[in-house]
Parts: sequence; C-alpha cells; structure tokens
Amino acid sequence: MSEHSDLADWLRAVNNLQPASDEGIDAIGNLLGLRLKNPGKTPPASRRKTVAPTVTEPANLAEPTQLVPYNKPRRRMDSVLTQQNASRNPAPQWLAAVRHLDATDTAHIYPALPLEPLFPARTSRAILSGALATPSSSGPLHLAKIIESVSLGELVRFIPRLSIPTLTRGIQLLIDRGEGMQPFAADQAALRAALVRVVGRDRTEVLYFEGSPLWGAGIGPKDEWPEYQAPAQGTPVVMLTDLGIAQPPGVAGFAGTSDWHQFAQVLSRAGCPLLAFVPYPSRRWPSELLKRMTILQWDRATTASVVRRAVPSGLKVAKET
Repeated sequence: MSEHSDLADWLRAVNNLQPASDEGIDAIGNLLGLRLKNPGKTPPASRRKTVAPTVTEPANLAEPTQLVPYNKPRRRMDSVLTQQNASRNPAPQWLAAVRHLDATDTAHIYPALPLEPLFPARTSRAILSGALATPSSSGPLHLAKIIESVSLGELVRFIPRLSIPTLTRGIQLLIDRGEGMQPFAADQAALRAALVRVVGRDRTEVLYFEGSPLWGAGIGPKDEWPEYQAPAQGTPVVMLTDLGIAQPPGVAGFAGTSDWHQFAQVLSRAGCPLLAFVPYPSRRWPSELLKRMTILQWDRATTASVVRRAVPSGLKVAKET
C-alpha cells in the first residue's frame, strides 16, 4: 500500500512540473533548439489535495515525448562593434576632419651609403694573401745549401728547397657572433667575401661561434652548433673577433683570456696556426695572447708592409708553453 502511495505522489509532482499547454512545450523546445515529435495532448495540471486517495495500482503512464534536433535555420543577428576611446584625453575634433597626407614618394629618400671596408679595397688582396699564407718547402732550389754539401763531400740525400708562403692549405674561418661584434656585422660579411675571393670557396670552411669556439661552432641556429673540431694539420684558423675586449663588466657569455689561451692550446696540439683579426688597436690586446696567436689590427691603418713585418715568412704554429 505504501509503495502505491509514493508512486502516486511522484506522478502528481511530475504532472505539476509540466507546462499547461502544447504552446508551452513548443516554446521550451524552441529555446533548447529542439522540435517535439507527436507531442500529443497534455492533461491539465490538477491541484494537490490535502488527503491523497488510496491507489490500488499504478496509473498507466503515457508514452514519453521524443525530442529531435531542431532543423529550422536560425536567424542571424547583425551586430556592429565600436571601439571606445579608453584614454582620458579624447582625440580633438579637428582630427576627424583633417585631410590625409599624400602618399610617400621615394624620390626624396637618399640611398644607403656604401660600406667602406676596414681593409681598403685596393690593398685588401695583398693584406689577406700575406696574412693567410703558410710556409711551404716547395720553392726554388736552395743553391747555397747544395753547394755547401757538395764542397764538404757530403752525400746529398734530398734536394733542399727554399721556403715560400702558400695558400694551398686553405683556411678555417671562425666568425664571432657575440654581442661585442654586433657593430661589425657588416664588416664581417664584407671580409668573409674578400677571404673567399682570395683563398677560394672550396678551400674556405666558415663556422660561427659566440664567446669561445670551444663552446660550440657551426652554421645555422645556435642551439644546433656541434662541438668544435680543428681542421687538418697545417690549415690556418682565422678568427674575426674582438677577443672579449668589448666585454661589459659583470656580464656573462664573454670569453676571457683563459678561454682564448685554452683554444690556442687546442690548435697548437692540432698543428694549426692561429690568426685573429681584431678591430681594436694593439694597446687594447691581451698581452698574454701575443705569444699564443698572431693578431692583426682590422683597420684601415693596416697595410701590406705591416703584415709582412708581423708575418715575415708565413703563419706558423705557436709553440705550446
């Protein structure tokens, strides 16, 4: 008896929640984007009596209403967005009525000034060929030694020749992309092209680095640079760098004198001479590095005669200390 009474209360509660008419059901379905299929007649809601009648068996429930998607196209609501002036100082009224300026004409714009390389163009080839050459024993016969050996009755086991500078070994070019060399980026590109013209494209290996080459050197993105690898024995290594001279105080990421000393030792063990083109005068060069590498001032004051005095018989491997 108790179960039938609870069921009757539940049915009356559900009946009270239903809308009073089919129009109400349609309105709710439209709000939800649904359309009723065979809704049928919904009996009117009856008021709840104070005493519930005795129910001997559950009433027959009507077939539940089936909801289907609402296929009717929705109406598009047009809207216009207007940007409000959030500034406390509104634009003056004359700004809306002022006449627009004419299109910019490039006739009055001066072209960019051509880059003047740090090495003069008329002497660049002589400077570079003299600075990059390494000694070779493929020169003419050393007649003085031959005559001396023959006059002493010594057996001539090999024919001595004079040493001459040569570029046949090519170069490995290391370009410093650190912060201190940013003002010389265009000069680096110009000198790179000049070096390729002098040495040859097939004999020039170009690598980029930041700080020290031992921290990684390569081409492409910095995070893809591999560990530095020295070239073949006898190949000169040429750097376009400031050797950390422009290092701001207290800033990390710059190579110090000890880092360059370590790099020079790596090349000395590999049998490769080291040359650095530095865009600062000699009074600013680290004195500790003068015995570890050949340093030339990368400036217009450098001439072919200056290079001959610095490298009289070609680049040589620095002795390890």
